[in-house]
Amino acid sequence: MVIAQSSRILLRHIVPDDIDYFHKIYNKEENMRYVSNGKSKWSRLEILEKCGMKQSHRGTTVGGKEYLVYEMTGEVLNS
Repeated sequence: MVIAQSSRILLRHIVPDDIDYFHKIYNKEENMRYVSNGKSKWSRLEILEKCGMKQSHRGTTVGGKEYLVYEMTGEVLNS
């Protein structure tokens, strides 16, 4: 769901397709040095849980957490 949008930025809720981007971000040591106690080895399941999502035989579902994604030129930047 889109929260706000301009010609240069889009603010929206996380969707299951974002998990691969977050997995890349969370698994880079330089990105995580000062957050999450410096943990830089995350499994896909841990990322799903951190984003308030659950994986089941029916697919990925979004939980109750209110995380947001900022996009510029189609690339996920931050949560």
